[in-house]
Amino acid sequence: MTSRALVIGAGGFLGGHLLKRLSASNVSAVGTARQPHSDNILAADITDKLRLVEIFKQTTPEVIFHVASLTPAAAPKATLDDYLRVNVAGTLNVLEAAREVAPQARIVLVTSSAMFGYAEAADGVIHETSALNPVNPYGVSKATQHLIGYQYAVQYKLDIVRVCPFNLIGYGLPSGLVASDFARQIVAIERGEQEPIIRVGDLSAKRDFLDVQDAVRALIDLAAHGKSGGSYNLASAQAVPISAVLDMLVHLSTRLMQVEPFPNAAKNAVPIQIGSYAKLNAITGWQPHIALQQSLVDVLAYWRTVKVEETV
Repeated sequence: MTSRALVIGAGGFLGGHLLKRLSASNVSAVGTARQPHSDNILAADITDKLRLVEIFKQTTPEVIFHVASLTPAAAPKATLDDYLRVNVAGTLNVLEAAREVAPQARIVLVTSSAMFGYAEAADGVIHETSALNPVNPYGVSKATQHLIGYQYAVQYKLDIVRVCPFNLIGYGLPSGLVASDFARQIVAIERGEQEPIIRVGDLSAKRDFLDVQDAVRALIDLAAHGKSGGSYNLASAQAVPISAVLDMLVHLSTRLMQVEPFPNAAKNAVPIQIGSYAKLNAITGWQPHIALQQSLVDVLAYWRTVKVEETV
């Protein structure tokens, strides 16, 4: 692994874990965030190119992890314009700043499985060559980000590796994501702040869940070994029903509770997604190590540390 790394988006779930892992190794790692919370994180917004240029000059990174993103979990009312302004224009700012200041740096550009949307294969398995079929504005922005990354690698010869994580979970998982929202309700019930009923939406969809610590390992491996211009899935290659995630979390609780569906809950637009990590495995030997059960233990443990008023 290179000696100087910059994590753009270190204030987020994935970026925070990545910066912590890099800082614990023999890497000089610095992060950026809109609201810094530690000494090794600098204030920056990816919509501000001049600030990015300034930070690139200050840190002279050899590898840049671009994990900053506007997400539906963080901004449930965001519009397509919002996603394009942050995720697309923000990515252009990162890449243009790199062209100007750090053209030799390796750039690890993180997208999302939302760019694939519907799986073409009957078994729901998605490969790096699968068609991009986004079904929501966020997915559209990540598909565009993915394509821009390829274009800048080909046209401008930037050393870009594109990485597509599926559903990341683990300690610190923010609200707005399904496993976290279940855990938040369970903790509120345990504390007596909510009646012993978990309210849920559609539980029939199947998703590929990957622990954030496994994802961090993969990002570091790809920074060292990924092919420039290439794209790699980060996935577990297992489809887990949302209902099974809920069952596991409920069984980890200290209280008895019931499940109550929201009236007229909408069906999930994408019934199944499974990612293949064969390409990543072939180039780095990477494979998932952390079981879903352990990831859910960590999600629940995190919410048990959050203040009561933040869970209700």
